[in-house]
Amino acid sequence: MVSAHPAFVTPGTLLALIVLLACESPYAARPADETPRPATPAAAEAPAADAPLGDGFVVWQSNRSGPWRIWIRGLDGSPPRQLTADEGGRGHCCAHVAPDGRGVAYVSLPTGQYLYPESGAAGELRFVRVDGGNERVLAGLARTYYEHRAAVWKNPREIIYIDGDGRTRLLDLGSGESQALTVEGQDAHGLLVNATLTHATSGLPTFSPYDAGARRVRNARVLGGCQPYFSHDGRWGFWIAGAGGPLRALDLATGQSTTVLDKGDPRLQAQGEYVYFPMLSPDGRLLAFAASGGKHDHFRADYDVYVAEVEPATLQIVGPVRRLTAEPSTDIYPDVWSAPLDLGRHFGEAPFTVELTPPPGDWRVTVDGAEIGRGRALRHAFERPGDYDVRATGGGKTLRGRVTVRPPRPPEVVRVDLRRGREVIVSFDEEVDAAGARFAFASGREIAAQRLTEDRRSVVLELAGDVAAADVLTVAGVRDRAQEPNVLAETRLDVAPPSWPADRRGLLFLWRTDDAANEVEVPESGALRTCLVTPQGRAVYDRHFAMVTAGGVFRVDDESAAAVLAGCQRTSELTVEATVTPAAKASGPGRILTFSSGDRARNFTLGLEGDHLVFRLRTRTTGPNADRPQLDLGPVPIGKPSHVSVTYTPGRLTAYANGREVFTTVEIQSGFHHWKPRALMVGNESQNVDRPFLGTVEGVAVYGRALDADEVAENHRRYAAELAARPAVPSWRVRGRLRARSPIPTLAQIAPYREALAVFEYDVVGGDLDAARVKVAHRVLLDGERTALTQRRAGEVYEMVVEPFLDQPQLEALFVSNAVGEDGRGYFDIASP
Repeated sequence: MVSAHPAFVTPGTLLALIVLLACESPYAARPADETPRPATPAAAEAPAADAPLGDGFVVWQSNRSGPWRIWIRGLDGSPPRQLTADEGGRGHCCAHVAPDGRGVAYVSLPTGQYLYPESGAAGELRFVRVDGGNERVLAGLARTYYEHRAAVWKNPREIIYIDGDGRTRLLDLGSGESQALTVEGQDAHGLLVNATLTHATSGLPTFSPYDAGARRVRNARVLGGCQPYFSHDGRWGFWIAGAGGPLRALDLATGQSTTVLDKGDPRLQAQGEYVYFPMLSPDGRLLAFAASGGKHDHFRADYDVYVAEVEPATLQIVGPVRRLTAEPSTDIYPDVWSAPLDLGRHFGEAPFTVELTPPPGDWRVTVDGAEIGRGRALRHAFERPGDYDVRATGGGKTLRGRVTVRPPRPPEVVRVDLRRGREVIVSFDEEVDAAGARFAFASGREIAAQRLTEDRRSVVLELAGDVAAADVLTVAGVRDRAQEPNVLAETRLDVAPPSWPADRRGLLFLWRTDDAANEVEVPESGALRTCLVTPQGRAVYDRHFAMVTAGGVFRVDDESAAAVLAGCQRTSELTVEATVTPAAKASGPGRILTFSSGDRARNFTLGLEGDHLVFRLRTRTTGPNADRPQLDLGPVPIGKPSHVSVTYTPGRLTAYANGREVFTTVEIQSGFHHWKPRALMVGNESQNVDRPFLGTVEGVAVYGRALDADEVAENHRRYAAELAARPAVPSWRVRGRLRARSPIPTLAQIAPYREALAVFEYDVVGGDLDAARVKVAHRVLLDGERTALTQRRAGEVYEMVVEPFLDQPQLEALFVSNAVGEDGRGYFDIASP
């Protein structure tokens, strides 16, 4: 079985590596006409724990009775039962509990429906009552999105789903009427919009802002991992960020992320090493997930269902983790619902006083078993931090409540943002009170207005003028909202405009590295647009998340390409800027940055021929291929970064290398009215015409204006400073004799993903690494194709350049095959593709 090697994955020090083994249709696991086998007796299930979770239930998808069906079990430990009825030729998935707990929406798919078709698996969206009432069909055709979630409950009467055309719809269950929430064709698998209509996800971990008025989803960076979803209150996005964990959450307002549950969390013991399929209850109080004992095949491994109580404000687990199933079957995609606790669920910082109000009656009220009084409306002060079980007993009944008391501490600043040049947003890790707080800039800069955001966790300072230089903001007197408020001590915060580029006027496309925000302002609205690139073929990121092309291509999103076309046609001016590190001389020329749709239809191309930069620009006089003439911009060094800028205004083109002018011409005339919609790409522009650029590209910017020499020089200085500030990582040349290698995974094993690593073991026979034996991870699958490394044979000697594996954050979301043992240090071969 392919697995992630512990030498390469250390919980708490590195996000685990994504391992997604979903190789065949789960709905074809057994013939449609197979007689369902009886479920294992309930006694074999995990016993009910005496935990104060209150009334509620868990639903999940299981093959324990043969075909995939939806099952249910009460939080009180009552026996599990099959919730959806048997029906030949169909499987059931995507269980999602209504906010009022009365029923469950799910999808019924035909047997044989593949898990990852281009437009998502399609079937009927249905509703079944948990009390055994009649089922009803909500939508005749609804689509799943990637990891088999398919709907979002907006409220008990309205549900959001993806229709047969791939558009997101809001359905009124009472009237049966629906409205489209997205325009057609934004994502091949459809987009799930959250209950508050503020964000959406594509099924890959991206939590993108949603514009309800325009019915569009704005691009946001894709995070590594799988199974994204949202809390019902719209505050959190959460997802699985590695191979069986960790489970992470993103505060959608501040962008701060947190780990909810690590892979191999000791609370799960050995049977829960791998964690998948997270879901929060509608009230945000309970977290359901499934876990297996180290196996990660989503539709064959022995997963069990777990429930844990979390604090909605932090999503941190409070109290024990409860295991609710023990059947030797595949129990996956759980969802959980909890009724309100009779005595309430209370969170606060010490000292924390709670008023407990059971209904009329003679009640004996206890905290962790110790009586605190009798009657109603009792107030109790919790002086020390802890998690407390509160109960009221009387008349043969027991009412429950829960109190979590945190240590007292002041609010903390988690983020400072400068937006639109003159708006500073200071975000905190909890709700704050800024009345009477002091904000002052060291420069004396005037603050024109101050306001608290709606969620009360950020203060917005509107300035009288743009921030053009670094400044220091002093913050004092901000309080939290505890019963006894804690006050933030005087804090100094650095505020500065983005270091690169120096001036964002006319900026149409921006891409620093893949872990940067990469946002540009939309001139018409002032909104921010995220620029995205997608690697294809032999294209990867290095440890700085810069683009490395090895014959592959990075495709820019269509929205950014359209913005470049419109912006440049509007002005007939252009600047193309990039930091380029060639790995070898190119023949062809090798394509670095192209705005084209093939070898004979281009708007512009920056390339490398030999060791010389070349440039083509389409105007009325240069022809469709923009090669009359092709401009030679001069040589650049191999193996070293060069900051390159090419700027054009009608009648004059000037090129710069490392801030200095290297070429100018008046030979090219006219504007860009001949330009056509093209694809914006970094790397090999066509699979039919091989023009590979071998090297690294980052810091890419395209403007609809011409930059002057001073601005180009300043941009070079700023990006060079960013390069110089990067921490060094040790690197060694190794000659190794291959001893053993891990299996090369198949595409079926990692579907729908197309990239994988495998760990090989070598005896060191030369080089500068002081070791007798090493384990080295290699890229063995790129865009679904095997690399040449898969042909390596035991006993042969190979040369490599290796770096510590744990210094390669770009690998965190990749599949790793490792069967060569657990001892030894881990390395990554940076010389391989």
